[in-house]
Amino acid sequence: MAKFCQVPPRSFLLGNPNPTLGNWQTNTSLAGNGTVKTVSVPLPGFGGAKQGFVRVATP
Repeated sequence: MAKFCQVPPRSFLLGNPNPTLGNWQTNTSLAGNGTVKTVSVPLPGFGGAKQGFVRVATP
């Protein structure tokens, strides 16, 4: 599981099994309201890997 705090106006959750490759994929886009969200892993952006890295981006 991964937890992150949403940032207004929008938060994007990105996943990558190997960040040295720089291939971050957007997994979901949420309206930011400042609350903490929990997501299950693995994420589609992990490319089938059971673990990977997650980051949150804002526009």
